[in-house]
Amino acid sequence: RTRRGLPRGAYIRSFTRVLDLLVSRAPVDRPLELVTDNHPAYRVALSRHRMQHRFRHQVYPNPPRGPKGSPRSRAAILRDREMFAVDLLHGLIRHSCAHHRRETIAFSRRLNALLERGFLLAAWRNFVKTRSERRSGAPTPAMVLGLARQPWEWPRVLARRLFSSQIPLPPAWRTIYRREWETTVVAPRWRHQLENAV
Repeated sequence: RTRRGLPRGAYIRSFTRVLDLLVSRAPVDRPLELVTDNHPAYRVALSRHRMQHRFRHQVYPNPPRGPKGSPRSRAAILRDREMFAVDLLHGLIRHSCAHHRRETIAFSRRLNALLERGFLLAAWRNFVKTRSERRSGAPTPAMVLGLARQPWEWPRVLARRLFSSQIPLPPAWRTIYRREWETTVVAPRWRHQLENAV
């Protein structure tokens, strides 16, 4: 059974968690470049954030588009250039994850499951997949940042189990790890509880 609509302020709370995570991970001696479209929740969340002075926010609204194949306007060209990284990731998610395709029977019913797969995709995108499919020996994003010396393979990604009790995690990540994230539009919201575990 589903319920239409999201809880009031859901986008603002979600984007606030992103801002908190960025602030906690970024160096304090330089501003954070934040590039978004014109969703109103982004402006509201940023205006209320305690560290809003650390962000340099650039907004590129999604301009009206003509029929497929028609010339892009100057505003559309600018928006596509500045939002290229976001659009590329969005395309990779749609291409690589069955639950994100437009027509699918593999859709995720629970946000927790969707977010868990998102973490796997982040590991693949940054440590396994190279930045270029055309150039042999191209580095991964993690290699460019100095986080890895060579592309990882899945046996290395999954070689060791990491425990949330031993690694500091943002509160939202810990909630996902414990499978406590509730999907408010799905009811009833049951949680798996170990009743017969020893």
